[in-house]
Amino acid sequence: TFGELAIDRYDHEIRYVDLWLGPLFSALRARDDWDRTVVLLTSDHGEAFGEHGSFTHGRDLYQAVMHVPMFLVGPGIPAGGTIDEPVDLLDLGVTLAQAGGARLRDAEGDGLWGLLTGRPGPDKPRPLFAEMRILHPPYPTWAAVVEWPYKLIRRQDTGQQHLFDLATDPDELRDLAAERTEDAARLAGLLLRWSELGTGPGGRFEPPTARP
Repeated sequence: TFGELAIDRYDHEIRYVDLWLGPLFSALRARDDWDRTVVLLTSDHGEAFGEHGSFTHGRDLYQAVMHVPMFLVGPGIPAGGTIDEPVDLLDLGVTLAQAGGARLRDAEGDGLWGLLTGRPGPDKPRPLFAEMRILHPPYPTWAAVVEWPYKLIRRQDTGQQHLFDLATDPDELRDLAAERTEDAARLAGLLLRWSELGTGPGGRFEPPTARP
């Protein structure tokens, strides 16, 4: 057992998932499907256990909630590899389509199949965006952008913002917004353009279509 604290119960849940992965993998091998199956294990969010005074998820955009595990196993993917480049959950649909030999037209997100199979990524990682909006009850809308190593979190209605260097401060304990004003302004500009493109808060979602 792990204990009785909230974080301990969370560890129990992770352990429960892990216990069922073995039978799943064994069943795929028994059906001779293992060598033609891509397995993806990830999460839609993390969990806060007191970081920045927050508990649960869906209330802020700090790394405790935003940074999630992502494991992919399948034919053509070297075992034991690690991708250090920041990626987006939006990339997963495109990636799985690539794995199956299909392509998504006009899909938001970049395919990761090249990175997974050993091809080099871009020299400069693209910016990654996130937003948090709660309508009932009304809650401030926050948006965030990561352009490695910097991350800006911005409250959309007041302009309040926080800047962190994730390379040296992964726990986001030192707000650099007041001293690195140029970086903060540049990232705020990226958020503004993202919103204006209709992919930010309030933007309309049009599901992509897949073609073989």
